Amino acid sequence: MWETSQGTRTLTGAEAYLIKELVHYLHDQILVGIEIGEPHFSDVAVFDCLQPTQQLVTLYTVARGLLDPAAAPPKLTATCEGTIYAIFRELETLIEAEIEFEKDSGLSDYSIRSLARAAYIPVRNPSGVYCDLKPEMKSGIDQGWDAVPQKECTVMERWSDFIELLADNILWDRDFQFDRIVGDVSPDQAGLIKQQLGINEDYYSSVAQDIREVDIAEISALIGKLTPATQYADSHSSQPDPRRNIA
Repeated sequence: MWETSQGTRTLTGAEAYLIKELVHYLHDQILVGIEIGEPHFSDVAVFDCLQPTQQLVTLYTVARGLLDPAAAPPKLTATCEGTIYAIFRELETLIEAEIEFEKDSGLSDYSIRSLARAAYIPVRNPSGVYCDLKPEMKSGIDQGWDAVPQKECTVMERWSDFIELLADNILWDRDFQFDRIVGDVSPDQAGLIKQQLGINEDYYSSVAQDIREVDIAEISALIGKLTPATQYADSHSSQPDPRRNIA
């Protein structure tokens, strides 16, 4: 389970399926980086600064928390939440590649974009009622932008905004992005920043676990068990989900 912005929950249905696919992909990219001696970068500083073996351990911790209902919610740290964001950055990379393939080849492939669309859950307002958009996204509607791009959409800016919505259903904020700022100031200033932002004292100081090189296969096997190659339909309830409005 995970303490998400939408409550303590385990991901299910299409949302879980998307995360499984992305965890698989990021896991493979980390392993390739280890093999060729060139670390994989996800453009998330708090994740990219980890050793590849630390990335694997953190990826497993995050995947287990998000996907295993028997797992106790792990403590929210900059490393863990940054890893979740790194997972969504891989989605942006994959969608961009899918769009570029379509433009270059003239062939249509909406696989990744369709997975992302299916995983969308409208955010829940404070009264517990699900709504289509967060208030700060309303201006997008006024400009003629829908919350969810059509699968045929090739405007990457729209997909980037939509991926942020997907991440918002798990992440409370983007406080993990302030790790360098907090680390570059005096302890007193860092404490003041964390106090003003409502950040736990040890949010940035929690150290990611590491593994010996001989344990890479073991941690990879654990990740594989959490993210088996299953069909979305196998885990999706036959009853309609009132939170979903995607055709």
